[in-house]
Amino acid sequence: MLKNFWTLVIACCMASSSWATATYSGTSGTYNSYATLLYNNTMFVTGSFTLSSPLEANLTNTNITSLVQSFSFSDGASGGLTITKANATSYTFDRVNTDATGAITSADITVNVAGKSIRTYGGDGVESGTQISNAPNGIASGFSAVTFTVTITADPVSNTPVPTLSEWAMMTLAGLMVAGVALHRRRQLSGF
Repeated sequence: MLKNFWTLVIACCMASSSWATATYSGTSGTYNSYATLLYNNTMFVTGSFTLSSPLEANLTNTNITSLVQSFSFSDGASGGLTITKANATSYTFDRVNTDATGAITSADITVNVAGKSIRTYGGDGVESGTQISNAPNGIASGFSAVTFTVTITADPVSNTPVPTLSEWAMMTLAGLMVAGVALHRRRQLSGF
């Protein structure tokens, strides 16, 4: 029993406390259909979103909306439309597909704010595009969805130090050792 306890304590001491966030960012192709002076055929959607960890490999039509920590999508127009998680009225990150390395091959992402929206969908070559609805400032669309690349950031820095599992284990181990020494001395003094 005691051997199992010490094995557990040592395993806790050696445990790693690292983790990684994943930010997916990219751009679409240029608009090929647009209305009003706000949009033209040199503009395109840019966007990014962050998850607490990278997407798994071989996802098929998966909804990842609940995993999204933050996002920002822009229509590329000066004075145009930028939607972030902070100002969005609704958003969905649906039909996400990844390849064997976890790279996004296609997705259907829609972000909305006050009746305006940015949508990027597809990316698999079957059906893909971007759509901007920015009433009364106009609409735009293109045949190309946002193509995402990922940046992984390991061990985010915190301003407030928090003991890791291994630090807690070391403190517990030290406490147990002091208690063990005290118990041993008590038994020696009482003659047991």
